[in-house]
Amino acid sequence: MSSAEISMKPPNTTLFPYKIIEETAPTNQATKRPSDSISDTQYWRYDVSQKRQKHGAGDGDKLCFKFVSSGSCPRGNKCNFLHDTEAREQYMRGVCFDFINKGKCERGPDCNFKHSLQDEDEGFASRRSGSENAKSSRSKRCWFCLSSPDVESHLIISIGESYYCALAKGPLVEDQVLVIPVEHSANTLSLPPECEIELDRFQKSLKMYFRTQGKEVVFFEWIFKRGTHANIQVKEICF
Repeated sequence: MSSAEISMKPPNTTLFPYKIIEETAPTNQATKRPSDSISDTQYWRYDVSQKRQKHGAGDGDKLCFKFVSSGSCPRGNKCNFLHDTEAREQYMRGVCFDFINKGKCERGPDCNFKHSLQDEDEGFASRRSGSENAKSSRSKRCWFCLSSPDVESHLIISIGESYYCALAKGPLVEDQVLVIPVEHSANTLSLPPECEIELDRFQKSLKMYFRTQGKEVVFFEWIFKRGTHANIQVKEICF
């Protein structure tokens, strides 16, 4: 086969998608790839105007809750929902996710978030008050919050600065006790470190009491993803 036949271009072929237009440059400089040097035949691969700046690869119009609530999504460009930075800013200003996503909220007046778009100054000024109102609303319905009208005050044994001790309402064993944070918190791990000092005092006192009864105790806490008010279970062990 001759050299002409070898170099002949076969029919029905397309350009190599990574081919760069040749340009004259000094031999002592590294070859660069400016954006205007990309062949028009394969520019579809780099067209910035076609890229989605606000969402993942999905073509839907629904927002990604993970991105809006946390600012990132582990699925990245493979996510089927929108990654909208403006929606993220509105969420950070206390606007309801359902209102941002659907334009309405089924919870209505019972919702703890805002149902109107917020300017930057308005959201910053009212973010703290909105958080306090939400916490107050939860306290009114929580059985373990001391400020709640539903708290079983006759079961309370002792009240400290960060924790209080109470008898269990429906004990599984005799003399079952609960050590409960005064602050409405989903788990004790989210409380400040200084609260552990008082918790340790409660635990030592309970151990001493049960030893006078010839018993030992175990302390454990159930931590749920959607936990409400933390409580440490104190259960006796008989010998």
